[in-house]
Amino acid sequence: MLAVAPIDGVGLVRRLLRAALAKSADVPAQLHPAWVEAAWRRVGMAPPARTVPGGSAALAAVYGLQWTSLSHFVHQPDRIALLARPELLRVLAAVALHAERDRVRHSIGRGLRAAVIERIGEVAYAGILAAAVDGSTRAAGGLAMSELDLDLLAARGFEALSGNGHWHSSGALAWVRFALAPAAAAPASATRPSDSAGALQRLSLYFPEHAWLFGLPMDRALSASTKA
Repeated sequence: MLAVAPIDGVGLVRRLLRAALAKSADVPAQLHPAWVEAAWRRVGMAPPARTVPGGSAALAAVYGLQWTSLSHFVHQPDRIALLARPELLRVLAAVALHAERDRVRHSIGRGLRAAVIERIGEVAYAGILAAAVDGSTRAAGGLAMSELDLDLLAARGFEALSGNGHWHSSGALAWVRFALAPAAAAPASATRPSDSAGALQRLSLYFPEHAWLFGLPMDRALSASTKA
């Protein structure tokens, strides 16, 4: 039962719960296609050409995908799991590109700027450029087009968050892991802690459409709602 919270806080928590329910209602769309195919192969069947009744529940059971407690979302990074897969990939890609913000600033010409904007959006691109100007000291050198594959960028963002210990909820982590390609499931090398932490602090700026999820009002609403 929710504890007493400001009315706008209750509304935010309800919106969060609706996001969780929406993901659970369409699990195949939230997983990387390779995971969906692997689940069907596991039971000796070819992946169906269309949605089948009970398919979402079956996939969730195979991979242990469930939402168990509001307390799992108290930490901001775990809320990334609530985003629909296309948005989840964009956010993780922005985390990766934030770590390479000086290189993003030097990525001009040959369609590179357009490619970055296509991956993360115009607002996030502008924010990353501003972050570079505001104090990034990494050696510059533009990105190659081969580095801008969305799945690759999302995997790098996931690695940065994993390597720097930002995930607190194993349940939320599972939704993120299975949104990525199987090769990205196990974290590899990590970037500097300041890279991923700085990106997390700017998520509401990079993605204003998701400010309701990542901003301070949601922090406060969840804190109030999860108190006994």
